[in-house]
Amino acid sequence: MPADTIDSALVAINAAWACKRLYGDGRPAIEMHARRAAEALAAQGLPCRVVFLENKVVCDGVSLPSGKALCEGAFARLGRGLPDCLELRQGISPDSILRLIAALESGRWGDDIEGLRLCWVDRAPDALAPGEELITIGDPAFLSHELRTLWDQTAVKGEAPVKSVEALAGDVVTAVSAGSATVLPMANLKNHDEYTYVHAINVGVMSSALARAVGLSQDRVFDITCAALLHDVGKSTISLEIINKTGKLNDIERARMNDHPAEGAALLAASPGLAPVAVSVAYEHHMTLDGGGYPKAPKGWKVALASQVVHIADVFDALRTHRSYRKAMPLDKAIEILDAESGVAYDADLYRVFVDHVLNATPRAIDAESPEPRAA
Repeated sequence: MPADTIDSALVAINAAWACKRLYGDGRPAIEMHARRAAEALAAQGLPCRVVFLENKVVCDGVSLPSGKALCEGAFARLGRGLPDCLELRQGISPDSILRLIAALESGRWGDDIEGLRLCWVDRAPDALAPGEELITIGDPAFLSHELRTLWDQTAVKGEAPVKSVEALAGDVVTAVSAGSATVLPMANLKNHDEYTYVHAINVGVMSSALARAVGLSQDRVFDITCAALLHDVGKSTISLEIINKTGKLNDIERARMNDHPAEGAALLAASPGLAPVAVSVAYEHHMTLDGGGYPKAPKGWKVALASQVVHIADVFDALRTHRSYRKAMPLDKAIEILDAESGVAYDADLYRVFVDHVLNATPRAIDAESPEPRAA
């Protein structure tokens, strides 16, 4: 959903709240503003999550122009007693808006309001009131659970659930833009099965941060984040015996594992509405600029920038993760290996941005204790 539409709708809600405070209930202007807000939201694609930070409101990684005024007006209680994330869904009506205003005024979130939900970002309240739901955008366990669900749906249906993918990507972009995603990479894993999903989340976070650091547009950052989350989705077609094998793969198993880029690209190509870059990234994320890697590319093939972004994040996370046949590499060793591939596997300037603006900006992630050993 365009950020300016969200901003206009929230400004209308703020105006309805201001009218109610000045004149009390029953004024036509209150219902007029509530109707305008509901109509603006109904005309756009939902769901959408809006995060209220200190003096800033973020939607899909974009800071809304009216954020400061919104945080000082109707939405002042969000993040200060009430949850800090407002999820907008289909079914929002003027009555929903009026009930939201009443809840914001009272500081109490009672029964469910159609089309609206409050949730928490990156912290758990002591208790959840009726209608509240715990959503920890910065929590790898939550994100990996969501991603596992998406991959399972993709494997069963033969195509990705695009709206669900976009909602998860929005969570990641929001976490990155809000600075709360620094704890994601290197997150401890509880068991082998989690690796595939937590790895994809880590790659999504770092890819999103790198795409932002390069200066790509918000839309492009969002699409690359979607692609990064799905880059290994082809592994959903490979048996768990191979995925979870506690040791090195034999030649047959390795060949089967190497099929995952092509199979992932085929699944995503069959997903109507998904950004085309996701197909490219799924297919190319193990290719190198010098023609190496897999699948084997025809001579003269040019690996897309988005695929290189994901490739760098993918390799870094893999090197910094325990394997059954080796421990996670120290940071300096991982960077040494990445340095050697710079200009060969991926663009040297792109890699330098990764080191300078992603790794150096996330010291907690880099220095975090490595996860438990996992399968190859």
